[in-house]
Amino acid sequence: MWSVPADLVVARIAHIFGAIVWVGGMTFLVAVAVPYARSLPTEARIATVSALGRRFRPIGWSALVLLVGSGIYQMSRMGLLSWTFLTRTGYGRLLLVKLIVVSVILALVALHDFVLGPRLRRGLGSRTTMVALARTNMALTLAVPVIGVILAH
Repeated sequence: MWSVPADLVVARIAHIFGAIVWVGGMTFLVAVAVPYARSLPTEARIATVSALGRRFRPIGWSALVLLVGSGIYQMSRMGLLSWTFLTRTGYGRLLLVKLIVVSVILALVALHDFVLGPRLRRGLGSRTTMVALARTNMALTLAVPVIGVILAH
């Protein structure tokens, strides 16, 4: 009935689910939670943003692991993990751009969660740096599904 193997259908569904959780969660934090927190007194703002970040962290990292795992599985299953393919075809080059953007997102999230966030909570970090990092991460996060849709069509 279907021309796509069942394992690829499951991997694609997992990939889309991971994207929904990651992009939706990030969008909520950036567009709803942080603007709301700005209306709070300083201590309450810091406590609220920190609590939401700690609460989302395992969900966000789980979504990222699901995205990376299902993405690599699909690429492997479809024979797209060749450096030659990734550098010598238009589709491959766009896929490589997506992989690079995802790698940058992973690095930014790790930097935020494990270096800058803890420093800021101890009063040692720069709020300006965190805001710039969050905006960059959000822009890249929104770019990935756009690239994915282009690749799918």
